Amino acid sequence: MKMKFVKKIFSILVLVFSFITITYAEEIKNYDVTSTIEKAKSNDKQGLYELALLKQNGMYGIEKNLSEAIELYKRASALGHRSANHNLGVLYYKGQGVPVNYPEAAKWFSIAADRKVEDSQRNLLRMYYRNEITRNEERVERILIELAELGQQKDIESLANYYYYEVNNLNLAEKPTLLLAEKGILKYQFLIAMIYLKKNNQNPDYANAYKWLLKAATKGDYKSKISLAALYYGGLGVSKNETEAMKWFQSACAQDPVLTSDIFDKVASKNQLKTPKCK
Repeated sequence: MKMKFVKKIFSILVLVFSFITITYAEEIKNYDVTSTIEKAKSNDKQGLYELALLKQNGMYGIEKNLSEAIELYKRASALGHRSANHNLGVLYYKGQGVPVNYPEAAKWFSIAADRKVEDSQRNLLRMYYRNEITRNEERVERILIELAELGQQKDIESLANYYYYEVNNLNLAEKPTLLLAEKGILKYQFLIAMIYLKKNNQNPDYANAYKWLLKAATKGDYKSKISLAALYYGGLGVSKNETEAMKWFQSACAQDPVLTSDIFDKVASKNQLKTPKCK
């Protein structure tokens, strides 16, 4: 069951890192083609990049020529043009003008990722998670952190999931998980409670765990109801209160009586208590 759950998380991550094929053509909607050609001739990195775009897409009267586009992108890249690296990665990934070559695509995405091109960062992660290239754990973590720092919820979730499910480092998972819990996201309100209960097995932080479990359970989160009932039933971090325990237990039963009975049977037997029954 645990392995299936982890695989589900991995599939969610792959969806988050869906492949982006943007080639930044929007950057050259309004400009002088003649000027672009002249700039390219003088080895200007933006001129090289723009001419590569024209040749890649066959735009503004310029004949489509992917081989020449690739060479122009490489020249622009050597001069430090960020988007040129991304576009090279796309071409090698999709096999446009060159054979499909994942390592070569990853090389160009990596250069762009190091230059903080967000689309390349996402593409590189996607390739790691699909096992299209050898996974570099240090780079995976760094990119996840950099994306999360941009503030998008999906990226903060990816970082929290990475630390919690993949790396199993509850100390590192705490900060992004708490941030999401404070936004009112039920899943992460439950997870932050689990972090407080698990990260120090010898001295669980029951007080903080209880606070978040109560918030999530009150909003209907099933796992939080079960956990809250267990705290009350076993007197774990709160005063033992069978009435409160049964209130949350029966509320969970209403959602899934079979699973609730199975879970609570384990909790009760571990604490040498009688297992209650769903009504």
